[in-house]
Amino acid sequence: MVKIALVSYHKNAFGLYKKEWIDQYRESILNQSYIEFNIYELEYGGGYGRIFTNSNYHSKQFPSFVYALNYLLDCLFFMGYDFVFNTNVDDFYSPDWIEKEIAVAMKGYDIVSSNFALVKDGVITETHYFDKLDIPLELSNNHNIIAHPAVCYSKKFWEQNRYIPEQIPLEDLMLWQRAIKNSRFIILPDVLLYHRLHSNSVCQSENK
Repeated sequence: MVKIALVSYHKNAFGLYKKEWIDQYRESILNQSYIEFNIYELEYGGGYGRIFTNSNYHSKQFPSFVYALNYLLDCLFFMGYDFVFNTNVDDFYSPDWIEKEIAVAMKGYDIVSSNFALVKDGVITETHYFDKLDIPLELSNNHNIIAHPAVCYSKKFWEQNRYIPEQIPLEDLMLWQRAIKNSRFIILPDVLLYHRLHSNSVCQSENK
């Protein structure tokens, strides 16, 4: 069996996000149809704000979320995990998200993502269907079509790549651009991520 971890990293989540958003996020993770995974939770502000009662919980201060994610992925792949799923605590997920992505990742893909819907004030405002697009071509045109909050990383991918904190807020795009020549990417046709738009999101705060 493969070893799978899911990461939940946040800073002052209960101060930034509505409780019902965090509850919806938590329930969407706990109600996944595929259950053979461990949750690693990190409060990267150094405070306390636990979301999952059954997670491997740590509180450790980092300058930004990119440092926190690098730390988690380094630790988990060193510990022998084969795949790691990323999450955003203000988003929520389809119940078959992990089941569908892990089935494809085990076929040799290094980065697995999905189509996704944008949610504002509890209403879906737009759905992005990027699975038919040419990933290398889109990335070469500086168009990031990989939904980072829904990404499954392989150990092979992380052995060759890292996020660069100085590249915020383009850290995802630039990582995919560096890795596309030596990694297998795929976007699933299913809508598995519901990405919430609000004033405290990174996209909104960076006006990008």
